[in-house]
Amino acid sequence: MNYLIKPYESIGDFVFGTSLEEVQEKYGKPARMVEDNIMNNKVEYRNACELVYENDKLVYGYCLKDSNPILEDIDIFKNSIEDLKAIDSEFIEGKKYILFKNLGICIGGMTGKKIPEGKLLIAFDKNHFDFLNVLSRCNRTVANETSNYDVK
Repeated sequence: MNYLIKPYESIGDFVFGTSLEEVQEKYGKPARMVEDNIMNNKVEYRNACELVYENDKLVYGYCLKDSNPILEDIDIFKNSIEDLKAIDSEFIEGKKYILFKNLGICIGGMTGKKIPEGKLLIAFDKNHFDFLNVLSRCNRTVANETSNYDVK
């Protein structure tokens, strides 16, 4: 399944800020829904995508290895991480994840270290930059680091 990523806006047809009810009205019930009381969110499982809701609003989503996330003209899982670094030099690279500040995505499993999911892309709204920043900062290398509050 192809998912066109729009930085800080959407993952495929799923627009950040849309209510859970609106998504289900438009796209039907998900294959599976899990309510996570620890993280205080709900996760919908749709094809090779997981959509995460907080306060019943879509805030981020995962493209799993069987999906096909596309950003601009880059087929993310088929190209190298270097292609993304060339268009966004403001990245934070950890052992397993790399966060691209301007692209609004976090990618796992493409930096040499494996993750259980194989490959993973997380697209998120602007309010979740800090949350993903924590994930990517474990054993990190920072390129052109700026304040977390500089997200455009």
